[in-house]
Amino acid sequence: MGSVALNIADLAEHAIDAVPDRVALICGDEQLTYALLEEKANRLAHYLLDQGVQKGDKVGLYCRNRNEIVIAMLGIVKAGAILVNVNYRYVEGELRYLFDNSDMVALVHERQYCDRVANVLPDTPNVKTVLVVEDGSEADFERYGEWSSTPRWSRARRSVTSVSEVPTTSTCCIRVVPRASRRA
Repeated sequence: MGSVALNIADLAEHAIDAVPDRVALICGDEQLTYALLEEKANRLAHYLLDQGVQKGDKVGLYCRNRNEIVIAMLGIVKAGAILVNVNYRYVEGELRYLFDNSDMVALVHERQYCDRVANVLPDTPNVKTVLVVEDGSEADFERYGEWSSTPRWSRARRSVTSVSEVPTTSTCCIRVVPRASRRA
């Protein structure tokens, strides 16, 4: 008798073991096999853990339906974190309330939401790491430099970097906007 799946990550691992080369996701012209989905989700999980996300921490996901949302969901669960789904229709007041009251420590969002997120982040001290999913929009995430250098944060890093250790291909690009550690 086989092992029992405990969460979605366990179910994905069973599929990966059984049919690694089978197509797992199709979005437009992009197709991801189970093996590639696993690789990308693992990279994201390790990145979140490297940023200090711990088992039981909450990570927000603010995206419309696309391959990256499945990669992010799986990566968040693999890291042992709790997924907080953020409705893409939320306005700044609702985002501020959700970010603050959910105690999320990290956020994955599409680039098109940069302005809303940048306006809310200064009021949500728990969110320390932001990952931006490239969606082809022209939204400016340079404003996060202002957010990450606010006085309550030490050693603020203003860089937005395309990180190879996070799931990234020409059609699946996630950029990282790290927030420095809180001052003691």
